Amino acid sequence: MSGPEPSIQQIQQIQLSQAQQRIELMQQFFNEHGLREKARLRSDDPTRLQRIRASADYAAAYAEQPLISIIVPTYNRAKIIIERTLPSVLRQEYSHWELLIVGDCMDEAQAALLRDAAATDPRVHFHNLKRRGNYPTMKGPLWYVAGTKPMNFGLRCARGAWIAHLDDDDEFMPEHLSTLLRAAQNQRSEWAHSQVRFIDDHGNEQGLVGSDMPAHGVISRIGSLYHAGLKTFRYNAGCWKYFYPGDWDLWERLLQMGVSHTHLQQATAIHHGDYFRSDVASDTSGLAISFVPRVLSPAELYRQWLEPMRLGNTQLKVQETRQDLCRVHVVVIDAVGDTIGLQRSLSSLSAQQHRRLSISVLSVDDPTLAQGIALHPLRNDWTAQLNELVRDNHAEWLLPLYAGDELAEHALLLLAERVAAQPELACCYVDEDLCDSNGYEQPLFKPDFNLDLLRSYPYIGRTLAMSREALLALDGLNADFDQLAHCDFMFRVTERYGSPAIGHIAEVLYHASLPYPQWLASTAVQNHSAAVVSAHLQRLEIAHDMLPGPVPGMNRVRYLHAQQPLVSIIIPTRDQMPILNGLIDSLLAKTSYLNYELLIVDNDSQEPAACAYLDGIERLQSEQLRVLRYPHPFNYSAINNFAAAQARGEYLILLNNDTAVLHEDWIDALLNHAQRPEVGIVGAKLHYPDGRIQHGGVVLGLRGPADHPFNGEAMDATGYMHRLQVDQNYTAVTAACLMIRKSVYDDLGGLDEQDFKVSYNDVDLCLKAHRAGYLTVWTPYARLLHLGSVSQANVDKTAQEAKQKRFQSEQQAMYRKWLPLLARDPAYNHNLSLDGHGFDLDQRRSVAWQPFSKPSAPRIYGVAADANGCGHYRVRQPLLSMQREDIAEGVIADAHLTPIYMERFAPDTIVLQRQLTDEQLNIMRGYKDFVGAFKVYELDDYLPQVPIKSAFHKTMPKDVLKVIRKAVAMTDRFVVSTEALAEQFAGLHEDIRVVPNRLPVNWWGDVSSQRRTSKKPRVGWGGGASHRGDLELIAEVVRDLADEVEWVFFGMCPDKLRPYVHEFHPGVPIEEYPAKLASLNLDLALAPLEANIFNACKSNLRLLEYGACGFPVICSDIVCYQNELPVTRVKNRYKDWMTSIRMHLDDMDATAKSGNALRDAVRRDWMLTQDKLLDWRSAWLPS
Repeated sequence: MSGPEPSIQQIQQIQLSQAQQRIELMQQFFNEHGLREKARLRSDDPTRLQRIRASADYAAAYAEQPLISIIVPTYNRAKIIIERTLPSVLRQEYSHWELLIVGDCMDEAQAALLRDAAATDPRVHFHNLKRRGNYPTMKGPLWYVAGTKPMNFGLRCARGAWIAHLDDDDEFMPEHLSTLLRAAQNQRSEWAHSQVRFIDDHGNEQGLVGSDMPAHGVISRIGSLYHAGLKTFRYNAGCWKYFYPGDWDLWERLLQMGVSHTHLQQATAIHHGDYFRSDVASDTSGLAISFVPRVLSPAELYRQWLEPMRLGNTQLKVQETRQDLCRVHVVVIDAVGDTIGLQRSLSSLSAQQHRRLSISVLSVDDPTLAQGIALHPLRNDWTAQLNELVRDNHAEWLLPLYAGDELAEHALLLLAERVAAQPELACCYVDEDLCDSNGYEQPLFKPDFNLDLLRSYPYIGRTLAMSREALLALDGLNADFDQLAHCDFMFRVTERYGSPAIGHIAEVLYHASLPYPQWLASTAVQNHSAAVVSAHLQRLEIAHDMLPGPVPGMNRVRYLHAQQPLVSIIIPTRDQMPILNGLIDSLLAKTSYLNYELLIVDNDSQEPAACAYLDGIERLQSEQLRVLRYPHPFNYSAINNFAAAQARGEYLILLNNDTAVLHEDWIDALLNHAQRPEVGIVGAKLHYPDGRIQHGGVVLGLRGPADHPFNGEAMDATGYMHRLQVDQNYTAVTAACLMIRKSVYDDLGGLDEQDFKVSYNDVDLCLKAHRAGYLTVWTPYARLLHLGSVSQANVDKTAQEAKQKRFQSEQQAMYRKWLPLLARDPAYNHNLSLDGHGFDLDQRRSVAWQPFSKPSAPRIYGVAADANGCGHYRVRQPLLSMQREDIAEGVIADAHLTPIYMERFAPDTIVLQRQLTDEQLNIMRGYKDFVGAFKVYELDDYLPQVPIKSAFHKTMPKDVLKVIRKAVAMTDRFVVSTEALAEQFAGLHEDIRVVPNRLPVNWWGDVSSQRRTSKKPRVGWGGGASHRGDLELIAEVVRDLADEVEWVFFGMCPDKLRPYVHEFHPGVPIEEYPAKLASLNLDLALAPLEANIFNACKSNLRLLEYGACGFPVICSDIVCYQNELPVTRVKNRYKDWMTSIRMHLDDMDATAKSGNALRDAVRRDWMLTQDKLLDWRSAWLPS
């Protein structure tokens, strides 16, 4: 039975009573099929997870380079696996994985395809089950999920320390495994999960799954990596027997049992298809709807992203004290008597955090306004009115605002700050969104000033902040251009002052009431768009024709150049005669521009057909068609430079041999821009053979040093903000088809033959042109077909490895040479992601938001080694406390950043705690080589001597001291927690600082406990899972006092102590740890430590935690506990422990007083107060 497809709103409006009914239906189904006990996860057995954590294999997951098992169940979908799923796994940055493709009794022809595919890589394994799963008939509330039997088979075969899942039509992004593994290991989590991009069957982005708890089985699997120890929960729980809801239920139960998990905001996997909705539509019980994922629409995702972007008190205080911030005159234009809209605009002005403003209203109505707001009747020549107001009002800047539009509360403050930082500015535009009844949505993230894009259409939107000085100097706004008068003014600014006078604040500061597409389609824009551009070109005395663009209101400028210069087309080639022949034939047949020469550069072809073809061309002895011989190893840069030196043309076209001409005026379209003196390089629009987009410009920093946005999009796709449709400036374009003036090519030194032999030479050339002051133009009116990298295909394994090594070297060369520009592409926007396909929202930006030209406090990027213990005490809490005290700002990282993202974040300091794996050291090497921030290495333990009985002993690298030595050498300072630790590491670094552990006030400042709450004294211990050897020191003491005291252990209890323990409390999340420890109500706390180097170097943190709770303490008399704290210290001997404990038990009043004294000492001297935070700040920042 089918019904209408439910909307997201209907899904979200499900009532609690309906949910209960669905639970009852599921329970009924379990009972009918005998599944109840199988599907139950035994959440009443608290020891099960503890047994997994205590197993010998548990720690292997946190060792260096653990194996990850990826399971893909399938049934007769070999084609999509080979084309999409398998390549996404092969592209993973993390390489130590095995892929288990398990067929559910597939047809032999399909299975054969997957066997052949698996044979190409030893890490890929294919199994085809002989019999399909026998599933019960589905009834109303539940639906069948193919692949459950193969899923469980895959789990049984998996050898990895971690498990990942991938459905047979979905894909991992290249960073999926590395990102999740890094997060899981850094946070010591057993389950890491990320966001997942939804793409429907039509290729449309549907949004992301966006909660901390994955909301659906499919999404949980695709976006998850979990500890292999948890797989027993899966097939024991029966959660993959028949249906998705069980998988969702599994995650919820795992969380209830205390499985540690980490959620990442970034998307690392892609889910294809839209079958959730069809399942929902065919279900009549309502159960299906309850398990539909909470998919965030783009608007919801954007609002979540925007919400944290608010200025903090420190940022506001710093700006309030400045005397150099300009006064802004905001003029609200009410053309229709929109009382409600006018009030909305004025309310946003009253909330401005910059108070140096004056407000005027131009209205057709007679509204009642607050005192101090000037009202003027709106005239038909309202632009002339604005000019009059500029003359009469002496505010340094003018900002027109249309009634109904709003400004973000920090808009004018950021404008004033930017103007103060860049006094050369004459006008400035901002990013914007739409504000309607649903809230903020449809953000527009604009590029920095883009001359050719502005000539194509008024991309800046309908408002512009303008300098009074520039307005007066340029005779104000031109009334002839109505609502595009501000665009005309911007053109006049460029003509008078140049592009540096035009500013762009890449923050969403303007909330428009009129949708941007609607404004672009308005009569006002359509009537004046071409006229504004034409007037601009006439003032510059540039001959031109204005042609209509792809949609009304958009323009195509045809520049009327007087010359038809000779163009030299350079085509490197080797073998592959059919491809080259196709290009030559298409070029000769379809090119209408005739003044060109064709230079075919043969890179030592060997195939007889290719050699004969080239020899035949040579025999023609044509002046227009020449063959040049380059019999040297392949070096794309050198080949083109060799040909350019022999070219006779005034302009060069670099053209790949795997392209083909699609329309006759392609050279004309390139020359249209290349002949402009300000233009250095022109790029074309390239399509794959099936019509999809191959090149629509290059974005710096995208997926590495640079890459193509829009790759793979439909042939007629418009692109973000119409950027696939119109002429515009990019900072770089591809050399697959690139035109450049030969004199510019020579002045720039051509392509770099040393650092960029094959890759990034085109980007480097464009960036050299950019540095020299030339524009790079991309035009959609020159279109060619491009296969892509054909000349480098079909290489053997050895050559492939050499190619990869060379490619990495070229990437590093790009970072060394161009990193600041790669991180801040003026043709892009720093609110947009450098991952994925391009022009997606950057989820990292809102977390690390810093909108000012310069940060108001030192900026710190902290990489904590874990989400517990030392990760909190030595990175997270110091930085969070500094932020609360307004003495630093920054981010505590879930993962490392690439050099480009780190450059975007622009920290003063990077704090790197306990980075030990090869991958972590490689990332640190990148920071050392490319990132200029001060780097601090942080350690809390003497890792070369981790006790054998510690749970972390096996997780240490074999030669950990050598690893630490390498890591420390890549940093500027080494910070440790104790003097003893500094002594052990003496000689590893010339600048070792000691910053003791202290207790964060917000966690420990007001904890309290009770005393004498039981008939017997409560004596015990609380801490982490790495202290088996320490606690076994007092095993006999625990045994012999079992009848006299109530033994209480929290966090860990070795097996040999268990029979004598009155209470055991499993570990809790670190945030709950202080309250939980205090709730033990211990009358006496013990802190035994083995006498070894590792413990001698430890801090007194255990004593501090006990002291904050007011517990009296007996501890081992070893170095780390030998300080002024009022505790009882004993030798690690049975007699001494017994004597001391009995002494304390014999006089409980005196014991309580010692607890009070310890609490007072801790609160007085050992809390993370502001003066102690300055110690951390000093240790982390350059001297």
